Amino acid sequence: MRQKPRVTVVGSINMDLVTKADRFPKKGETILGYDYSQYPGGKGANQAVAAARLGADVSFIGCVGNDLFGEKLKQILVEEGINIEGLAVSEKAPTGVAQITVAEKENSIIVVPGANHDLKREWLEKHRAKLLSSDILLVQLEIPLDVAETVINIADENEIPVILNPAPAQRLDDKLLEKITYLTPNETEIRVINADDESNFDKQLDTLLERGVRTVILTRGEAGVIFTSQEGLQFKDSLKVEAVDTTGAGDTFNGALAVGVAKGHSDCKAVEFAIKAAALSVTKFGAQSGMPRLEEIENA
Repeated sequence: MRQKPRVTVVGSINMDLVTKADRFPKKGETILGYDYSQYPGGKGANQAVAAARLGADVSFIGCVGNDLFGEKLKQILVEEGINIEGLAVSEKAPTGVAQITVAEKENSIIVVPGANHDLKREWLEKHRAKLLSSDILLVQLEIPLDVAETVINIADENEIPVILNPAPAQRLDDKLLEKITYLTPNETEIRVINADDESNFDKQLDTLLERGVRTVILTRGEAGVIFTSQEGLQFKDSLKVEAVDTTGAGDTFNGALAVGVAKGHSDCKAVEFAIKAAALSVTKFGAQSGMPRLEEIENA
């Protein structure tokens, strides 16, 4: 029997504090919401859960605070079957939180990083063996940039595929981009990375290829996905579903993409798998609670 694909995620872990309302408040306005919930979140932890539910052997490297949110989040990862030997505990910073407002079938998010920004490069060195034993590495930008760069450098030096989900977006150096196997921006993030407001996304992708990225996968929500391949630019439609909460769609996509690549799928097949997973995720509330399991995708 084939071994499960090994995915290691280095990234953020937060408690999501979710408020629901009929609409978003205007600047300076107070309105009444109709529901409040706490959900496990953080792009790193979300993507780890997505990959684990889709059949991967997942390890997570990150940092929580020495508090109740931290303990709860560790417990949740363990219950998902995720290895948390690489989860550090900060004694000086609280566990990260994200304040999410859901209204009009969209969401707005404010993230307070907390312990996520206490993750150090030295901690990665302690867990280098775990990184090197992985089929693929997955990292985002809700952790310090030097930590993300270290993950990418380790991947590049050891010929391990690495996905960078560049969120929240920031300008990235060409020397770093050259080491990235898969870059997965959305429409806003690709503009920031290129420092270009160009709305022709074919040109935006070409720019990133010229800057050294091997494969760019641009996620466009309901408009589908554009990605680069040896045959040139490829386009895949999104699946039409009744969306109730888009909070975890991007993270589900990235976790699923990592699983597909780690299984040895072609880029096209891995993207199709990720699109399907992301589509199913928006049909339920909550970033992690909405993430599908492998059997759901197979039966959809």
